[in-house]
Amino acid sequence: MCPEAIYTIFSAEGRRNELHFAIDLAQRLEVPLALLLQRPSDAEHEVFRNAMRREAESGRKRSRNREDGLLSLDLDAEIEKRIRESVSASAKNIPTARYETIPADPARFAYPPGVLVVSNEIAKQRGDLWMIAPFDEHAVAERGEGEIMIPLGNGESGQYAVTESLAFVKRLGFGIVFWHTTWKNPSVDSTDPQHHVCTMAGEVLRDAEFQADRLGVRHRSIIETAPDVVEGLLRRALLEQCVMIIMARGQHTGRGRYVDRLLARPSPIPVLVVGKSTEVSA
Repeated sequence: MCPEAIYTIFSAEGRRNELHFAIDLAQRLEVPLALLLQRPSDAEHEVFRNAMRREAESGRKRSRNREDGLLSLDLDAEIEKRIRESVSASAKNIPTARYETIPADPARFAYPPGVLVVSNEIAKQRGDLWMIAPFDEHAVAERGEGEIMIPLGNGESGQYAVTESLAFVKRLGFGIVFWHTTWKNPSVDSTDPQHHVCTMAGEVLRDAEFQADRLGVRHRSIIETAPDVVEGLLRRALLEQCVMIIMARGQHTGRGRYVDRLLARPSPIPVLVVGKSTEVSA
């Protein structure tokens, strides 16, 4: 799937880098950006009102009535206006920028099908959506152009991540690093990790390479024996200077899932989670 639109959430106290990341991704994919404006709380209203009060004080010579108008000002509308102006200045090459004010928790919002949501927090909560957690990054390739890593195991989650995301990767124009870590087979007298790969994992890797070849996506594969899957894939992604990690959730619950373990820690590399209404096996 290649997303039809990029969604992100903006609030008065939100993370600005998520907005910048969403703008960059929408520009790269040439798809619309939808910005959900989280309705400000009373405390946020007061902070904004005080800021405007200071503006009125500094410009009193030009507008003596501005202070009096603050009490009747529609703060939500004024905040949204300023956000629109800020986004419009940055999102010049995006086909369409849509805005929607939501009063409730954005994690409970009814997102339309076929969209990609940029949010560190919602990525931890929703398993049915395409989500990307940019962490502290402001752009897809903020640290330089590179490749995208897709970790593979011996189950369906890796296969699903490959099948669903190849069109997305091709549209971005990046190559892929297929990564697999395997346990050492004590009956195999070899130090080459490839000789320790089980039959099922080997089939998953070959199928991923076949699919990439069929779509014309450049790729390479790395097999190693990392003592910990999450630490191993993150270390390898850093060494290979990958710009993104793409994964799908397996059936292991809670913190046992590799995706959830990765999202729970601060990662220097954005993580895209390929969502599915019924999650696949590990």
